[in-house]
Amino acid sequence: MIKNFRHIGIVIKDINKSLQFYQNILGFRLLKKSEENSSFIDTLLQLTETKLTTYKLEISDGTIVELLDYEDYKEPRELLKPNDIGITHFAFTVENLDNLYKNLLQNNVEVLSRPQLSPDNYARVFFCRDFENNLIELVEEIK
Repeated sequence: MIKNFRHIGIVIKDINKSLQFYQNILGFRLLKKSEENSSFIDTLLQLTETKLTTYKLEISDGTIVELLDYEDYKEPRELLKPNDIGITHFAFTVENLDNLYKNLLQNNVEVLSRPQLSPDNYARVFFCRDFENNLIELVEEIK
């Protein structure tokens, strides 16, 4: 049985831009940086001679985003659309959606729309893309 959700792993190409986004803009803190270049990783991932640096970032509730910086070749991928098969986005509950929206725009982050009120009046929501083009849903619950 599954006990809990552990983390999400994101392969990145520019660690500096990614750290800026997740730490400086979204407010994550660096929990742990690790160099991974062992037979354990090769066996686990079915790769060879893997050189990888992982950055585990955390927010106050324990949610972890793991940035994976592979030293070897990274194959570019097509930009996923929200209705593509597979994992297309992940979501964070936030406080003060309007301030975050403005901060993202000031930092040249792509946003897909202005904050929208959900049809059930439960939350305000918008989507943005991080600097690696991952789609992120940002939600502020209305109390």
